[in-house]
This record gives sequence, structure tokens and C-alpha cells, in this order.
Amino acid sequence: MKVSEKIAIITGGGTGVGRATALQLAAKGCSVLLNYSRSSREAEETAEECKKLGVWAEAFQADISNEEDCLALVKRVEEKYGKLDILVNNAGTTKVVPHSNLGGLSHGDWDHILGVNVIGTFQMTRAAEKILRASGNAEVVMISSISGLRPIGSSIAYCASKAAVNSLTQTLSKVLAPQVRVNAICPGFITGRWQKMMQGDGYEQTIQAVIDSTPLQKAADPADIADAVLGIIEGSDMLTGQILLVDGGQNI
Repeated sequence: MKVSEKIAIITGGGTGVGRATALQLAAKGCSVLLNYSRSSREAEETAEECKKLGVWAEAFQADISNEEDCLALVKRVEEKYGKLDILVNNAGTTKVVPHSNLGGLSHGDWDHILGVNVIGTFQMTRAAEKILRASGNAEVVMISSISGLRPIGSSIAYCASKAAVNSLTQTLSKVLAPQVRVNAICPGFITGRWQKMMQGDGYEQTIQAVIDSTPLQKAADPADIADAVLGIIEGSDMLTGQILLVDGGQNI
């Protein structure tokens, strides 16, 4: 797909991978609606940077675990442009709990993590289904995780949620075909705010451990993952239902 003059929604678009993806799409002429839940300042700043690249961009507050908010996101794009070509389901959440601590995740924790990462991702895609199909050549990219393929990561609930996103990707790729392609990116460790929050004082040490144990000897930053997202969107239109691991070889 040529992204110039296309329209995209990016959930969790104000920071990290969402921000990097928005800027890369905007640089190629794609207008973007950036969803955020709490990061209003960062989302507004990202939207302004995208505008400077010559496209329409807007920050829009929504909680994707709320179906009405998902519908409102899609309605805003319909009002502005009447079409949608790209949906990047990037929004996610977690809670840091060692996997061995089976009592560390409450029922509410599970509800929140699955509500955003799985149900929210599904609701967002469902809300956009008709307008994506109308495009005739649309793309949905899920931002999953290596944690959906291996039992590593911030918590058991997070791992389970990302495994569910991978399953959802393959199911939706069948359901939405042939007008819409659905693929997932599974990043490994990504530097930035998310990992700083989880690792705390051990952040720099963790980065070095990742570098030392990864064949490519590099810890990915958000732009590396955005590169992969753009690679899927701009690549072969025969690609759908795929789970792409982008981890510098960490998994091997």
C-alpha cells in the first residue's frame, strides 16, 4: 500500500511505538488520528509534529476498553475524511508482577489488562470494520509482544493478553478478508518510558543484558518497531494473518 494521502488511526499514539509510527506515516503523507488515554500533552505534541510534516493530525482522548469511545474515534475520522485506510492497534497496559507470584494479580488486574489489550483491540477493530472494508485495500496492524510467544514479560496476565492478540490477529485476518489485511508485530525489549516504568533503577542494567544476549547486539527503540509496522503496511498486499517477531534475534 502506498501510504501517501491515506488516513490512519493509531491507538496509544502519543508515546513510544505509537508516536514513532505516527511520525513515520506522516512523513510519507498519511494523515493520522492519534488516540490517547492519559498522555494528553505527549499526544498533542505528536500531533503538532505530524502537522509540520504537511498532513492533518489530531489527538483524541478515548479509552479503548470502552466500546463507545472506540465508536467515537471512528466517527471522528468519518466526519473529517469519510474514509479509513490504516488502523494500528498499539494501545496496551500491564502491571509488573513476577510470574511466580500467583497471588499478585487481582481479578481487577486481569479485567483491566485483558480489557485494554484484548477486548479493547477487538472493539476498536470492530468499530472500524465497515469503514475499513469500504477502503477496499486497508490494513490493520496489531502491536503484540514477544510475551505472547514466550512466558516472559511483566506479568502472566500480560503474556496471556498478548497471546490472545496473536490469536485475534489470525482470526480477524480471515473474517475481514479480502478488503482488509490483519497482521501483528511482536517486539522484544523496547527502550523508553514503558520499560523505565517497569525496570525502575535496573533499567540501564536490563538494556545491557538485552544487548549482550541478543544476536544483533542491539536493544530496539520505538523507531525500530515503527519501521516494521511501515514495512507491513507498505509491503506485499499478499501478507495477512502473520505474527512477525521483531526482537533482534532475542527469541533464538
